[in-house]
Amino acid sequence: PPAPNVRSVDLDSRYSKKENKDEKKLRKEKEELVEATKEIPRPIPDGDFELIPLGEDPSRGVKIGTGLPDLA
Repeated sequence: PPAPNVRSVDLDSRYSKKENKDEKKLRKEKEELVEATKEIPRPIPDGDFELIPLGEDPSRGVKIGTGLPDLA
């Protein structure tokens, strides 16, 4: 027999649809935050390379290896 003064609904630990949706959204946002904070590994240039400027800003550039084959 059920305990006195306790409704069976009170014992249901499942989420309502809205709570479940909110929980999923929070988990997804947390996963996206973790993804965004991961450091992207960048290759370390070894050997000879040339610094090619990108746009007008002289502090922005890209290093291109000089030993690359021609794509002709």
